[in-house]
Amino acid sequence: MHQPDHVIRRAELPAPSQPNLRLPRPDDDRLLFGRVNWLQLRDGLSLHCSDCEELQDFITENVVGPRLSFVLFLDGQSEVSYDGLSLTLGHPERRRSPEGVALAMNEPVLFRRHARRGQHIRKLVVSLTPEWFDRCDGGAGGGAVRQFMQSHLAPRVWKPSVRLLTLAE
Repeated sequence: MHQPDHVIRRAELPAPSQPNLRLPRPDDDRLLFGRVNWLQLRDGLSLHCSDCEELQDFITENVVGPRLSFVLFLDGQSEVSYDGLSLTLGHPERRRSPEGVALAMNEPVLFRRHARRGQHIRKLVVSLTPEWFDRCDGGAGGGAVRQFMQSHLAPRVWKPSVRLLTLAE
């Protein structure tokens, strides 16, 4: 993330998130301060990264299609839900080691996120669609990954390696 810190407003959210954004004061659309990116790296491969402070309590929601998402929380905590599955990602204490969560969605789900004023969030989310795996050569879309992709909304928590944390930084 090579952009300077700045105030992120409603208009900077991805288009699907804007209509269903609920603010306590609709006249104040200042959401975050810091750096946030949503990048489409290739067809079916996207990256979302955040290093920001939440400026107010708000809720955003949108429908997300089938995908396999790897969430790496480096700092902070976030309350999210996927249809009826509620998750708390990350830890409120900075002394805790980062954690990762892998989550497969094999049908569209309603994603909802609750932001909390003053919370600092530092995270990476890599998402891969089934079509991305279909285009892969060799074993990238094989056995264990394909099996996990069928485990709809069954999160797997994992401890990131030192190498992965270095790459994320």
